This record gives sequence, structure tokens and C-alpha cells, in this order.
Amino acid sequence: MKLISAKYFSLIALVPLLVWAGGPRVANQQPLQKRSSWSRSSGLGVDANNHDLRKIAWHDGNRILTRFYNYGAISNWSVPGRYDCGIYPIGSGHSYLAEFTPLVAAQVRDTRGLHASIISDGIVASAKDIAPSGYLYQFEPVLGYANPNDSLVAMSDDSISWPDSWPDKPLDWEGKWNGQYGQYNRADQESYFHVDDYNNDEFKYYPFIRTGFGDLTGSLVAFTQSDSNKYAYLTDPNVDFTQGVIDRATANEIDTRGSDRPDVVEIVDDRFYEVDAVLDAHTLRLFSVKTTATVDIPSAGYTIWNGIKRGLGMDLGVRGYQWAHPAAEDILIYTYWIKNLSDKDYAEFVFGMYGDADVGDDGDQGDDDSMFETQSDIVYQWDHNMWSNAKGGFVPAYFGWKYLESPGDPLDGIDNDEDGMVDESQMDGIDNDGDWDSRVDDLGSDGLGPQHQEYTGPDADGTEGNGLPDVGEPNFEFTDNDESDQLGLTSFAAAAYPAINPKDDAATWTQLIPGTFAEIVQTVDITFMYGSAYFQLPVQEERKFAVAMVFGEDFPDILRNSQTMQQIYNSDYNFAKPPLKPTVSAVAGDRRVTLYWNSKAELSLDPIYGRDFEGYRIYRATDPAFAESWVITDAYGNRTFNKPIAQFDIVNGLTGPHPIGLNGLQMDMGTDNGLVHSWTDTTVENGQQYYYAVVAYDQGYANDFFDRGISVLENLQEITPSETNKKIEVSASGRVIGYDTNTIGVIPNAPAIDYITPEVVADTSLTLGTGTFEIYPVDPAAIRNGNDYEIQFKDWSNDAVD
Repeated sequence: MKLISAKYFSLIALVPLLVWAGGPRVANQQPLQKRSSWSRSSGLGVDANNHDLRKIAWHDGNRILTRFYNYGAISNWSVPGRYDCGIYPIGSGHSYLAEFTPLVAAQVRDTRGLHASIISDGIVASAKDIAPSGYLYQFEPVLGYANPNDSLVAMSDDSISWPDSWPDKPLDWEGKWNGQYGQYNRADQESYFHVDDYNNDEFKYYPFIRTGFGDLTGSLVAFTQSDSNKYAYLTDPNVDFTQGVIDRATANEIDTRGSDRPDVVEIVDDRFYEVDAVLDAHTLRLFSVKTTATVDIPSAGYTIWNGIKRGLGMDLGVRGYQWAHPAAEDILIYTYWIKNLSDKDYAEFVFGMYGDADVGDDGDQGDDDSMFETQSDIVYQWDHNMWSNAKGGFVPAYFGWKYLESPGDPLDGIDNDEDGMVDESQMDGIDNDGDWDSRVDDLGSDGLGPQHQEYTGPDADGTEGNGLPDVGEPNFEFTDNDESDQLGLTSFAAAAYPAINPKDDAATWTQLIPGTFAEIVQTVDITFMYGSAYFQLPVQEERKFAVAMVFGEDFPDILRNSQTMQQIYNSDYNFAKPPLKPTVSAVAGDRRVTLYWNSKAELSLDPIYGRDFEGYRIYRATDPAFAESWVITDAYGNRTFNKPIAQFDIVNGLTGPHPIGLNGLQMDMGTDNGLVHSWTDTTVENGQQYYYAVVAYDQGYANDFFDRGISVLENLQEITPSETNKKIEVSASGRVIGYDTNTIGVIPNAPAIDYITPEVVADTSLTLGTGTFEIYPVDPAAIRNGNDYEIQFKDWSNDAVD
């Protein structure tokens, strides 16, 4: 690079102070992180089992806004006004969700020999299962998946919320997003956390062996105490009972009946005893769980079961996904990875969802109808008369939950999903459907290649480019969404609130039995529950469950949206990413607003479509949700796009309607008018609050783009263009509390009477170049009085021409 010419000049403000009647320069504001808006729950029992790790966050990456919690709950009907509880469309204030939670279930035999139906869930408000001493029989967060000094769940677009390192990843993932497909987020916004059900000790069931105390042999001597209860001494000279160590507990020794959760000793003849006391290093005093007589056993096989870690011994890895692309802007996805960390196999396991949707918002939820479609695996709900009297009155949308992937059973020898493959699995080390392609998928265990913005080089473990499918690469094992033998929707129940109640374990189990499709009560405040069962879940194995929260203006619309999402899901979210967001600032003037932004978006790299940035669109509204500009409809009459007030695009021949449409609607790609980085709106009124968004959009892809020189890549999947989302955060009262980097609010006004416009004085006597240029300050308030500023023009060519 050589410096050809430079011009040196001074910008001198000829007044000592710039005074704007409309206030100072409106700088871009960063999003409010809501760091102090939530207080943690308390009052857990003996274990304190991570209850103080409970956190909250918000999904707001497209037209859906909802709060959720890192113990499984989605939304919370007890929030006053429900201002962030399943809002659709975002900014409308119309709430659709009371609360939802995943649940896991199995029927087991307790220490008394009785059948017990154990249900673990993450209920937040309506029907929490509470122990007599006040703690909760439900999911709790797993330590390490969020910043311990922060109140938020880990979110892909907020690195402050991330932990220093991830418990389930090697150290080279530090500072990287823990994505399912690698060290990056495939969706525009993602969330990630883990829960377990160890705190659910409602029943006398013990899934974990006390570390080091399994399948041992000792001497059992029975006796009866003065309290008429049955006891026994267990003696084993080969172990030290005082050295019992557990994973998470309040003590470093075997727990006795002096605590609320004593360990349990199982004798091989199916006798169970609670540990009454540790008498010495080799002797335990045991209390018989049953009141029947005990007998001496000189050589008794025994196992000590952990009294602290209870429930079913499940760990759930939970991920949320949102895209701003028009094809997915009405959808929020949750995936659940259910792993059996216990020491017991399960032959008949159930995964399900409990849901309480209030279509029409709080106050108008008493006339809702619902239905399920087993063919499409969708549960949906609508307002009976399609009118809500809540919040001034509005026409409610349809709401639904769609099964994208149900748990598979790779052990039953049956082709459950009728796809021609029997017992395919995401954990068998086999590319069952044969879609791993070494030409594009051999990226290594971190899932990153040169086409990713986050790529830093080949994997240290040598997996990149080795010609073999490795865990972490696309289209193999857990990154191949359709590589499991799915059971589908096997049960559904819907009834007036509160007839369906997960804390009633026995009744809930009955409702989740496969083939149970109860008659739906209509035109009531509906709650529903659906399940997928039975599947086997051996020790250390996991199964996956994925659902999509879907909205639509009517039933055909919600069905189209759900089908679109299924296609995206089956292709492993191989969905075009919008460009990076520009950072915008604004200057208020007299009946004018000037916006200016950086060129960050132009450096965007799509992992599939490469460098496909196309242009900028500017949206304006007087409401922070940009609802007044959401006016462009598709072929079915459903509102789909916002109408821009200005648009600028690359000069590359891609103009007018895009070749690939969405529901009969094609995006306008511009007029080849060239890129700019500032624009002045001269159609505003002084004193009016305006909101602006500068969004970047990409080229999409059509079959002829390579031949036309629009793309350097050929033979890619055709897709409609995508654009960055636009977010403005509002409080429960509707007050704006935060802006994203590409949104801003401004009120134009006339300057003060004594305001003098800065004058530019340029000194060109020392310049070498022969060209001329003019200077137009975009943001006069940013120019400091008396400062000298230098502009350099650099010639990057090697043609020897100055």
C-alpha cells in the first residue's frame, strides 16, 4: 500500500458552545440488560440444590417476545400486565402465554415395593409441587452454564451472560458461544442452559448409587429397638463408611436419618433400610423402611443409594432459537436433550409439555378452543369468536405448539417414524441417512470452517479435513436433526383450568399414557398437556425433543408456518443468516433527522452463502414496534414485511422483485442506487417522537446468481433474502428502556435562536493531490471547537497512477 495524496484541513466551530433546542446529539444506546429487574427465589430445603442459581432471560429475536427461566418455565402468568409473556407481535402488548414447561415422567417401584409415578417439571406459578418444608419438587438449574455474577440465562447475543468456560465443552471453547452446531450461533438469537430433577424427592425412590458403595458384601445383624421399630447393623471390614463422598450435598459423609434425606441401603433380597447412624468406619446402624421383621444375613450383598440426588436422575440440556427471517419470524423453537445420568435404566420413559395459553390475553381467555393434528404433530388454540376485549380490543392470532422432533427409540426394532430406517440414532456413531458430505461437512469437531465469521483455523484435534465424519460436524449424530426413530405425538389432553395439574403425579401419568387422546372441552380457559412415549432410556443415553411455538393470523397461516419450520429443522437449520447489524446514530434538526451508520454489515460472512450483503433499508415509525410500517402482505393477506422509507443497495444488477418468493410475496432488492452511510429524513414534524431502524439485508439466492456474477458460489439451495431484526425494548408501561445497535429514537426540533452553524475552514496549501472534495458535517455536535482533523485518501492499486 502506498500513500498517494493527503489533504489537511481544520474544522473550526465559530461559537464557543453549540446549543440544540432538541437536546444534544442522539447517540446510539445499547440494550438495557435488565440486570436488576429480577429477584431470585429462596426457601429450598436441606440441599439448597442450586435453587439460588435460578435466572431469567428474554427471547426477542423476531416477532415473538417472551420471558423464560433456566429451570424450564416459559412465561409467567403472575407478572403484572404480562408485558413480556408470549407477546405477539412484539410491541403490541398482546400476551398469549400464561406458562409452559417441559416434563419428564416414569413409573418406578419405591423402597416399599409400591408403584410410584414420578413427574418432574419446571412450573413457575400455577401449580407448583411444594414439599412440606417449603422447597420444590421440580427442575433446578445446573451449575456452570451462565455467568455466576449475572442474573441472566446465557444468550448468544449477550456475551456477558456466558460463563468463563462451559461444563460440557473443552477449554478451547472459552469465550465462544456454545452452539449445537459449533462455536457459533446458527440462529439470530439462541439461549442455552441445563436443568436436572435431583431435587424431586417426593417419593421414596433413589436413582443414584453413593459413589464407591455399589455391589458390596457385608454382614447384616437384625434387632428391634425399644421404639418397636426394626433395625439392623451392617458391618463391612473392607470399606470405610466415614469416607462416603457425594457429588452435591451438604455433608462429606454418608447422610443419616439426622438429615431430611438419608441414604438408603438395599440388600440383595429387596430389603431397604435408611441409614440411621454411622457407628464407626466399618459399621452402619440401619432403620427398616418396612415394619416387617428383619433377619440376619451373614453374607449380605448390598448397595448404598444416595439420599440427596433424587428425582429420576435426569439432566436436560435446553436450547432456544429465533430467526428474524420472514419465513421464521413467527416461530420460537425449544430443543430438549434428555440424558439419563442415574444408575438405573428406564424401560418406559415419557417426555411431555404442559401448557397454559391465553389466546386473547389475560381477561379474555375464557372462550378459547383447541385442537390437535397427529398427522402434522401440532397442537393449536384460537379465540372462539376471534375477538378479544382485553387491552382495548383486538383480533387475536392463532397459537400452536408443533412437534419438530419427538424422542426416538433406537432399541425397539420398529420403524417408528416410517422413514424406511429402523432404530436410527444420534448416538450410534453411524451416519444413518448418509447425508454427511466430506466436500462441505468435514469441518472438524468445532463445526467451523473458513466460511464462518468465527473461524480461527483448523481444529487442534486434527478432525478438520480428515475425510471422516466426527462428532460436532454437520449432518452427523446430534447435528443431524432427522437422524432418530421418532415416536411422534402419542397423547393429548385439554381441559378447563386448573383440571390439568402436573403436581398430581398419578393423574398426570394417566394422561400421558400412549394412545390417550381425551375429548377436548371447548370455549373455556384451556390448559393442555401432550406427550411422546414410551421410549427406553438406558444409563448415560440421551434422547432429543424439539418443539416450535408458532403464531399465525388464521389456521392456514399457522399450518404453513409450522410446515416451513419443519423443513428448516429437517435441514439442520441450514438457513441463511442475515448480515451483521450496523451501528446507527441520529442527529435531530429543524424538521429533519439525519441518520448515519457504520459499514460493519458489509463485512458479513454467511456460513452457507458466503459474502452476500446487498444493501440497507431504513424503517421509520412513531411506535417502538414499527407496527405502522408493517403493511406489506403476502398472497394470503397476512402481513409479512415492513415498508421502508428509504433503501440503498449495491450496484450489481440485482434489482426489483427477488426471483424467489415467500407465500407469493417477493422482496424488493432495490434499484442499484449504490450504498450510502448517512441519510436525512426531511418529512418529519418538529416535536414528534420518531423511531428509526437501519437494517442490512442479503442477496438471498437463485439458480442464476453465479452465472450473473451476483454470487461467487454455485449450486446452492435457493432462498429468499433475509434482513437483520430491529429491537426496541419497552417497559410494562410502554416506556422505551433500551435500543439495539441498529435502532434509535429521536425528536426533531428547531435549534435555539442563538445557534450558529459551524463553519469549515480547509487548508489545502500542503496537499499533494490534484483532486477536489467537499465536506458536509453529518453530525456537527461531534466536531470539537478548535480541533484539527485530517483526511487521507489511499490508493490501493499498483498501476502507478496517482
